[in-house]
Amino acid sequence: MKPSSHNPDFAVREIEGSAPRIRDGLRWTFQESGGEAGYLLEDPLHGRFFRLGRREHHFVKQLDGRRTISQIVATLASGDRELSLDLAEATSLVRM
Repeated sequence: MKPSSHNPDFAVREIEGSAPRIRDGLRWTFQESGGEAGYLLEDPLHGRFFRLGRREHHFVKQLDGRRTISQIVATLASGDRELSLDLAEATSLVRM
């Protein structure tokens, strides 16, 4: 059976192998509320805001257009485990 772009498994594998780059012009604001640190990501071009935790922020900042999602996840997993995401979390985040 040939994979199709409508097959969810194929779509996930396609994202895992992609090497996205975070766009210039995004604004990051550190926030702390109730002892929880996080970041507000503002996309002024589209007028959108995203609230990210430390782990998600750490991952997104690695999106350099050279390394794939899978490579970034593997690199982060070999470092500080508190800041790493698993592949499913990373894939979900990239789809935002």
